[in-house]
Amino acid sequence: RVSLKAVAERFARELADFRPRGPILLFGYSAGGLLAFETAKILGDRGRHLILLDAVGPEIVARSTPRWDNRLRELWTHLRILARSSP
Repeated sequence: RVSLKAVAERFARELADFRPRGPILLFGYSAGGLLAFETAKILGDRGRHLILLDAVGPEIVARSTPRWDNRLRELWTHLRILARSSP
């Protein structure tokens, strides 16, 4: 099972490696909003720039855990692909 916290921690590490200094702007849409929020919490002051659009809250996730696990895996796959592409 994939946990939101584990994905957020790994995402925060990869973002910090990619951009070792300065603030990191995070954007989250729909289910990705919860991931962006959790990642911002882990990044602390560096993650203070956060944009959420039509984001879901933790109560939605609690009611739909099996679907959330699939969405989280899907989101992580997309993030890895984006990380490998040129800006």
